[in-house]
Amino acid sequence: MKKRCVPLALGGILLFFFLVAAVFPAAFTSYGQKEMFAPWLTPSPAHLLGTNALGYDIFTELVYGTRQTLLIGVSSSVLTLVLGSVIGTLAAGKSVFGGVLNGVINIFCASAKAGDDDRTCHLPGQLQPESDPADRRIQLGGHCPERKSQGDPS
Repeated sequence: MKKRCVPLALGGILLFFFLVAAVFPAAFTSYGQKEMFAPWLTPSPAHLLGTNALGYDIFTELVYGTRQTLLIGVSSSVLTLVLGSVIGTLAAGKSVFGGVLNGVINIFCASAKAGDDDRTCHLPGQLQPESDPADRRIQLGGHCPERKSQGDPS
């Protein structure tokens, strides 16, 4: 196996382990989800991670919690994929709606870029810092100076 595939293989094995724990929690723990014991038991062979203040086995809670965790993670990823695909497809359209949506997306991207490193990017319609303060005309079309390389003396 190539060295760069090792993290992928480890991640796949870990994900498979969590999927099996989510689908078959009884294979990992012999206790029920709401089975109570004495509170604050220390870790032992009977309770791998001990018990909490309410007397629930902590390892059992972790095993049963993988189902909800995976459900939230997968559903949020799918929702992001669907929304991004729909918005991107609509913005790429040649209609009036596509042009307006594309402009709105560009405004959000430009405003997110404004805080990057030492660059200063300005949205269209803002006064530029190089302009004379007495000159109150608004310059249209964004201005984003190119970053100079480290060795560039100018």
